[in-house]
Amino acid sequence: MSVLYLLLMLIFLFTHRRDICSRLWPAYMTLLGTLLVIQYAACSQIPSILVESLPWDSTDNETIRLQQWLYLPSTSYQPDPRKLIVDFLQFMLVAAQWRVFKLEQRPNSDSYGGGSNFPVLIDTLPGPNDRDFISTKESYLDYLRHAVFYWFYWLSLAIVFATGVSWITLFCLGYMILSFIYLWMGQNVMIRRRANLLAS
Repeated sequence: MSVLYLLLMLIFLFTHRRDICSRLWPAYMTLLGTLLVIQYAACSQIPSILVESLPWDSTDNETIRLQQWLYLPSTSYQPDPRKLIVDFLQFMLVAAQWRVFKLEQRPNSDSYGGGSNFPVLIDTLPGPNDRDFISTKESYLDYLRHAVFYWFYWLSLAIVFATGVSWITLFCLGYMILSFIYLWMGQNVMIRRRANLLAS
């Protein structure tokens, strides 16, 4: 089921417009709720009560592993119900986001706290209230921000590079290549145009 959840989330990842996401979100939430009920029924052994044997039941180890990976109900074993906790939390977060989408559709949504949710793809000049905490530090919070945005960039690249060096697989080769590219670009990544940043 997690692969299906991943494929559904990829739809929203490549949809950059918030209005399209808000229209697709109720269907996504309904599908998640339906799949959660089906998974709960599989954990409760309801299919094994209704039928004597299921077509995918087998004693072969590989088939049993595939059944567990696909989270299929079985008469020989019970799926792990602890996996449903994370699915339920995902459903709760999706429902909370749906509530935010409903608040944004109100006529007085600009007066609601939290700022606007307009896309940030437009390169705008900083306003008078936007402070530059990299060049001028006025408080300890500015030093903390500088550490997070400036030094943790290098730390995360070092971790990605160490991950790429530790194993010999194609994924690790990709980690090494990407870390070399970002190490080569250095801090210039932070001043690239936003549309180029999202595309990379």
